[in-house]
Amino acid sequence: MRFALAVRAIRLVLLLGGCSVVIDSSRYVADVDGGAAPDATPDGRLPDGSVPFELGAAGSVALGDYAPLAGDTLPVLLGPNTLGVTPTLEWRLDADPWQPLAATTVTVPDAAVGRSLFVRATWTPSAGEPLERVTGPAVVLPRLPRWRQVLPDLGRDSVALWDPVHQRWLFVSEQGEPSWWELAIPVEGLPRLVPLPTPDAVPRMNEGDGFVAVPDLARQRLLLVGTRDTGVARVFAVSLQRSGPLEITAVPAGGAAPRWRRMVGSTWVPDADPARGAVLVCGGFFDGGAVETDECSFLRIDAEGATWETAPTLPSPSRGISLFAHAGRVYGFGGWSAASGARDTLLRLDDSRWVPVDVGLTATRAQAGVATLGSRVHLVGGVTLVGAAPQRAGGVVVVDFATDPPTLESRGEGLPGGVASAAGFVGRTLYVFDGFEPNDEGAGFEPGSFRRVIEDGRVEGVFVFDETTPPPLVSAVAGWARDTSLLYGGQRVVGGEAESRAWTFEDGVQRPVRLEGVGPGPLAEVVVDTRAIAGTSEEGLGLPWTFFGGADEDARALWVYDDRWESQPVESGGPPVALRGSMVVHTQGCGGARTFLVGGATATEVVDTFEEWRCDEVACGWAPSLPSPGPVVEGTLSWDGDRALVLLGGRSNEGLAGHASYVEPCGDAVWRDIGLSSSDRARLRRRGHTTTVLGTGDESVFVVVGGLGEDGAPLEEVVALRLSGLGTPTVDGDVASLPGGPSARAFHVAVRNRAGDRLWVAGGEGAEGQLRGDVWELRYP
Repeated sequence: MRFALAVRAIRLVLLLGGCSVVIDSSRYVADVDGGAAPDATPDGRLPDGSVPFELGAAGSVALGDYAPLAGDTLPVLLGPNTLGVTPTLEWRLDADPWQPLAATTVTVPDAAVGRSLFVRATWTPSAGEPLERVTGPAVVLPRLPRWRQVLPDLGRDSVALWDPVHQRWLFVSEQGEPSWWELAIPVEGLPRLVPLPTPDAVPRMNEGDGFVAVPDLARQRLLLVGTRDTGVARVFAVSLQRSGPLEITAVPAGGAAPRWRRMVGSTWVPDADPARGAVLVCGGFFDGGAVETDECSFLRIDAEGATWETAPTLPSPSRGISLFAHAGRVYGFGGWSAASGARDTLLRLDDSRWVPVDVGLTATRAQAGVATLGSRVHLVGGVTLVGAAPQRAGGVVVVDFATDPPTLESRGEGLPGGVASAAGFVGRTLYVFDGFEPNDEGAGFEPGSFRRVIEDGRVEGVFVFDETTPPPLVSAVAGWARDTSLLYGGQRVVGGEAESRAWTFEDGVQRPVRLEGVGPGPLAEVVVDTRAIAGTSEEGLGLPWTFFGGADEDARALWVYDDRWESQPVESGGPPVALRGSMVVHTQGCGGARTFLVGGATATEVVDTFEEWRCDEVACGWAPSLPSPGPVVEGTLSWDGDRALVLLGGRSNEGLAGHASYVEPCGDAVWRDIGLSSSDRARLRRRGHTTTVLGTGDESVFVVVGGLGEDGAPLEEVVALRLSGLGTPTVDGDVASLPGGPSARAFHVAVRNRAGDRLWVAGGEGAEGQLRGDVWELRYP
């Protein structure tokens, strides 16, 4: 099978508070009319000058979970393919024979612990060779309590890369610990970010300094070029031979490595010999100053290794120039400088100098993504300058080199553009990471989105951060309605405007939901139902979702969401107006379904209250109920699913209260301390944490996540409290750590699944007031 192949360059630029990360990737794609492919010339090149790599057919397969537990049923995610056929699926453990897979799920045998799981998809066209993709290995883990991250922490140290071999997106977050993800875009169903296993020591190359990534297709790898501490460029390689664990290795490079700078342009420059080529990087500005440079460097690649050498300088200093190779020539488009603003210039590298090419471009565009299909080069998104401020440059400018001079066309008006634009083709459909807002100031960070542009120019949303997934939020509300887990409200900036949207966490996939009826509107800092789950059995989740309060001065209603919003206004009595940080919890079984509220704070003090919402034949209202445990706010009140209310943490008017106590509403209604060692009790001295009950019966545990400690800093330690002796005069507690979980945070949310064996933690405020945008899952056991 022969393909007419053309160079395609993809780049992504991400503004980092005045600096940027530049991602550049290239591949060869088919652009054949009627299935015919021209012959290569005697020197091995195609008529357009490109080198013939056999990459015309494409498809992808991914496991929905690369950390499977024995007994799990995992989704198999199949991406778009260019052959137009349905694949056959097979699976195996280690080197065992392949076994057929009847559905797009695979159930992991209980006895597979320690073995490697693989899944294979094979597309067989009516003519030509089959296309085969394998995902794995995914090492099967025993069913023990285990954390995993299911959504990266989004921020200015996040980048997207196009994998030119498997035609998929890779997403890299360096907000906290470096993490790598695959964005699986199935033919049907919801896209999903799948965490990819990486080596224990993943090189951190971002941190405001930036890095570029270009493909070395002959070796089936991406080359990462950047720096962290030294200020001099370092080179790493990421294997693209399979869509399982990533292999990241250092690449020694000879010659004088350039002093690294931010917001560079980059591209792969092919050679007549497919085993050779070069990475070209140009422009940008050095760390510690905003003055641009005109410097360029080649990283020459051959069978012997890699070597740095100088390249022709740009005509003028520039940052954000979009480099790409086409038909054997290297071009650079746009860019900007503080002195001369944004440019609309197209440059061509002729031997030892850059020369301008007149193509009639009039719209300035810097930091644009680039994707090439045949003779057509697509300049995607990017930014322009309004005065000295960067603004989004939306849409796509298509430059067609089939004519001389080239023709121009504008497409994709629905793409917003931004400082993270990148692109890649699957067949004739353009997939775009359309960019980040260029002027956000950290808090309130507006993430980008993945979309596709159909051949007729229509734009379709595929995976839109902030819509498909919750944005970074603090003081949101989480709990269960009758049929689904919910996250609602919250703030993108501490003390800022509140949200009124909702998301669900079903099946480990975050997605937006529309809540029926007229609800309480934007909410944050509300009184929530323990920021957890009422009950420890599936039956215990049959209650409506209930919380109290809101942002308005007169927000005293008890809000209920069952299949639609309802509210029960409080006309008199009950908790004080605009109470904050109280705890609301449901119970059932003991005395039927009951709703309790304890503690909270007004603008001036922590209150001492314990009330119950009661209904008779005439009306519903608040009334004093159990004795109060004392003034407390920002703790958690949880129902153990059987007989006890458990109060953990919080603060009083004198500081951290360090509660670890319980009361039995249907017993003697007396608050009693839980027997703990002094060290265990100290670990529960926190506020703004979450407590969620997982498991059932004697196997249930209270999982306490995050919060603020005695020094006011966010806590990272997650602990599990197991109680023994309930119903006897003495109740003891055993506290154990659950390591490997979320980074330090407070005022986040936690919600469990219906079966009580999975917990999701989202958002919150981390160190130095930074809002967290990640989501973590605990599987228990």
